[in-house]
Amino acid sequence: MKDFKLLKVVSSNFKLCGDNFTISLVPIANKTEEDKEYELNNIYENLYTFTTIGIVEKNASGKTTAVELIDVVYEILSNFRIRNRVNLFKTSKNTKLTIYFYYDNYLYKYLTELNYSTISNTVNFDNEKIF
Repeated sequence: MKDFKLLKVVSSNFKLCGDNFTISLVPIANKTEEDKEYELNNIYENLYTFTTIGIVEKNASGKTTAVELIDVVYEILSNFRIRNRVNLFKTSKNTKLTIYFYYDNYLYKYLTELNYSTISNTVNFDNEKIF
């Protein structure tokens, strides 16, 4: 699936993140005309995402984990599997993901549970739902 726009990710049990760890790429504050011209991508009528994001925090606060989570989501939505990031799930219990994205003029909400299989050394997708 190409040209999707990631809007928001909510995870539970991903590495050291707490329950309902959320990364939102949709601005919630009022948007000025200058913001719309320079800082935001117009995806659909009154739906915008940031053109760039920055993750700033002190050392050992979870910046790398947040980037790894975004990478996993892009791998799921681009390849429909997790191939290169299997090691992220070896020590995790059931990782729950809720992914909001825009694709082909529709908004989607995708729910899944990711479980590491020691037998096949793969990540399995369970309880998948898409709205």
